[in-house]
Amino acid sequence: MSISVSQQFYHLIQKGTQQLGALCSLCDEEKAAIEAHSAEELISIIERKRALLADFADNVNARNQMLAEQGLSPDPKGVSSLLERLAGGERKAVADAWSRLEQALKEAARLNERNEQIVLRSQKNLDQLLRIIRGQDVRTSLYNDAGIKGNYSAQNTLGKA
Repeated sequence: MSISVSQQFYHLIQKGTQQLGALCSLCDEEKAAIEAHSAEELISIIERKRALLADFADNVNARNQMLAEQGLSPDPKGVSSLLERLAGGERKAVADAWSRLEQALKEAARLNERNEQIVLRSQKNLDQLLRIIRGQDVRTSLYNDAGIKGNYSAQNTLGKA
């Protein structure tokens, strides 16, 4: 295998790791904007994330194409096969870079999921608050002594105050 292919693959891995690092930073900015309820800032961050994710998708496609050109599958098994073809020093460098990429991907996914949970919790709280303000009947189901659901909803709506 030519050295240039391994160097190109290494470069793509490094670039992908940098893109994921930038994505993690944007996720932290996004969390701050969500907590500050700053819609304008959140829109700006989401647009930057969208562009960064498109660039990362291009990076993934380039790596997949490079693997396919080498007759390898575009998956972890294909990367392992590529690593087996490399000489000792090259193998270690590419394997270490690949490991850093995997860790960065896991961190980006974790931070994105954290932000999703914050948004969902805020949405749930807002929906509950709006139901209270609108005076919508929110029934609480409890079980009576016979084990049958009963309606024991509290009649303390803000609209009737």
